[in-house]
Amino acid sequence: MGHAPELETVNSTYGRETAEEWLMFQIVEFCEFVGARDKLTPYQLTQLCRLFVMEYGWLKLTDVELFFSLMKKGEFGRFYGAVDPQMFMQCVLQYLRRRNEILAEYYEEEERKRREREMQGTVTWAQFRAQYPDIEDSFDDR
Repeated sequence: MGHAPELETVNSTYGRETAEEWLMFQIVEFCEFVGARDKLTPYQLTQLCRLFVMEYGWLKLTDVELFFSLMKKGEFGRFYGAVDPQMFMQCVLQYLRRRNEILAEYYEEEERKRREREMQGTVTWAQFRAQYPDIEDSFDDR
């Protein structure tokens, strides 16, 4: 909901593969954080970053940062000794499901607030009839 750029926008603005390079740094830093004994090979790391940006280029940088923060806290499970690219992508899916639930709640709340604002100063038909009892009931037949 913020104004951070999407991964695709980073690539189109700052040059092809810029988002992948930024993501690569995030993944390497995550591997160091969790103390992964078996490091990703350069090939695995490159392919993982490409796949991530290709599939989820619409994510904002802040989304990706939140994802890594939650990963570091162990929200999507633990990595024992190695960061597996497929397991990593499964964690992304878990994050997206959680993100969608949070966004749905947010938009429902925003819609509720919008309806409340629209209804301010309005009255129900019963309140209107009580306030103006002399008006004909011609509308009641419709």
